[in-house]
Amino acid sequence: MERLREKPENEAQAREYLSRAVEYPLETVTAVVITNTVTGKQEEGIDVAKVYFLDIPEETIEKLIKEGHIFHQAGGFSIDDPLVRDFVKQIEGEPESIIGLPKKLTERLIGEVKK
Repeated sequence: MERLREKPENEAQAREYLSRAVEYPLETVTAVVITNTVTGKQEEGIDVAKVYFLDIPEETIEKLIKEGHIFHQAGGFSIDDPLVRDFVKQIEGEPESIIGLPKKLTERLIGEVKK
């Protein structure tokens, strides 16, 4: 089931996101555009990464909701969060893409606009 998940709007949505994270891998899609401001050359790319979760216990979900950080994170999770980290089963792709900016793609595109 594909569904776009933004930042959770409330506790109920946060609970749903986290309790259902085990059902399907959560996929992040990050687009990067690099422009050489001297030459005007521009390159773009997309990086897709997937996170597979173990079942997140209800008590952990409640702690995450109480902390409140998940309300500022797309999908209601951060792989860097100490409470979440132990429930990350597998990551396919670049972890930096899940966190924010895919380093390998960005470096490749910078190299392309320098040519």
